[in-house]
Amino acid sequence: MSKHEPFMKKNKLLAAFVGGCLGFLSFPEINWTFLIVIAYVPYFWLLNHCEGVKETVWYAWLYSAVMTLGGFFWIAHTAIEFGGLPWFAAYPILLLYAAVGSINLAVTGGLVAVLRKKLSMQWQALWVTAVFVALEAFFPKLFYWYAGNAIYQVIPFIQIADLGGAILLTTQIFWVNYAVFALFDGFVLPRVQAFKKLPRHFTPREAVATIALGAGIVLFSFVYGQLRLQQVEEHMSQVTQKNIGVVQGNLGNLDRLLAQFGHRETLQKAVEIHSDLTRALQRQQKQPLDLVLWPEGTYPYPFPDKRPEHQALAELTLTINAALVTGGHATQREPEYRYFNSMALVEPGKDNASAIYKKHILLAFGEYMPLSNIFPSLKDLIPAISDFGAGPGPEMMRYRDFKIAAIICYEALDPHYLREYAVQGANIILNSTNDSWYGPWQEQEQHLALAQLRSVETRLVQVRATNTGISAVIMPNGEITHRAERDVPTYFAAQVPLMEMPATVYARYGDWWAWVMVLIVAGMLLYRWHRPAQSEQKPKHSGEAAFRVTSKPRRTR
Repeated sequence: MSKHEPFMKKNKLLAAFVGGCLGFLSFPEINWTFLIVIAYVPYFWLLNHCEGVKETVWYAWLYSAVMTLGGFFWIAHTAIEFGGLPWFAAYPILLLYAAVGSINLAVTGGLVAVLRKKLSMQWQALWVTAVFVALEAFFPKLFYWYAGNAIYQVIPFIQIADLGGAILLTTQIFWVNYAVFALFDGFVLPRVQAFKKLPRHFTPREAVATIALGAGIVLFSFVYGQLRLQQVEEHMSQVTQKNIGVVQGNLGNLDRLLAQFGHRETLQKAVEIHSDLTRALQRQQKQPLDLVLWPEGTYPYPFPDKRPEHQALAELTLTINAALVTGGHATQREPEYRYFNSMALVEPGKDNASAIYKKHILLAFGEYMPLSNIFPSLKDLIPAISDFGAGPGPEMMRYRDFKIAAIICYEALDPHYLREYAVQGANIILNSTNDSWYGPWQEQEQHLALAQLRSVETRLVQVRATNTGISAVIMPNGEITHRAERDVPTYFAAQVPLMEMPATVYARYGDWWAWVMVLIVAGMLLYRWHRPAQSEQKPKHSGEAAFRVTSKPRRTR
């Protein structure tokens, strides 16, 4: 072991820890968004200083694990509250989630370590970003969380999501971080006496180009954002406006569990609370309501079964003279009995649903137990986990001039699902959600932030009703115009536009930007393969770090 190894090891541990902390501090709901411009600089430093694939994977994983633990520690609360587990079992679940959820960045680090043998770390802002973005787009994940989600509050800079989705926002963040990295490495630190002798990560030419890349994406994003905001706002002012009510009942978790297991008094209580709030909402309105939205699982009596309880719902819709869309349940008798988490649209005076949406994307370990179809005994491990069937997929609910993209809770995280609705011609998103299991920490804010980006990607207004919060209205430009307080029973109404804009680039073509990133890496590899001699020459710039060329030079005869 050289005398420098312990020092470098401490620096690598510090970089992984500090970088991970910068990352989760920029997440919702801490929202120190300004930190995102430097959050990945320690990660880039690690990719340049780790030796070999194994070490790079380890430190990349550690960086991501710190970020995941800080950003998603609410998972332990959920395991206690929903799963009924003791704390000494819940916190290992959080650690397991952090370990598994960090594989993405670890694989990225390993792939960079392999590719740098061919590409060294020249022009790393281009190809390292490309590797990260491609893996972020295609790597399987439980939650669709992207690095780009961190800037959800910076409205002008998220408008490019209608071009390339969240991964284009990730590219923006990476190129800005690389610009900061290159600025300090190439121009700031060399002028500080204590850092003058340190090896440089960029040649002067690369530093200038990297800074220009970061500045360029910021300039493009800002200009495009301003133009697109103007277009969207102009369209919103010209289309049909609807007055939509949102009810947030704030049922406690105990009540929800009792309702789930058929406790009659609790079932009646859930309907009464939301019915009373709906009547209060209607009495407050100066303008007639067009539709009212209730949260996920609110109405416990399943459709399309004929039940006497449906008559009370019909009377409610007559009283408010508006349609009601409620989260609840649906049954299917043939070819086999299935039970679905669903949304139902009840027209005024009707005692049954005129449209039913059955949730298609189910949450593992919440709405079904993975592998329980093969091993039925797994269902007995955590009785609170439901056993819902999966619906057929995105099917619009139609009512008068409403063309509704119906989504339930977890489905708002999947950008590809809402794309299908947009291509079908939907003009509004109705989102019925329950976040009551996740505690008072970041999850509710994170869920809202992820849902917000779906409206920008599709340019559809989104009306969101949740049981305990955060109920909200998200405009097609990403602006949140109405927002309920958490953990209180409440209601509000909002004038919203029924959008009729053409499908966005992202809605039509999906993750095309990820394939551009793949082509960038492939193109650079082909270039280096065709020009091996030039790529293996010793750098002429005296300040360039020795680790930049990792392959052995050829012997000359």
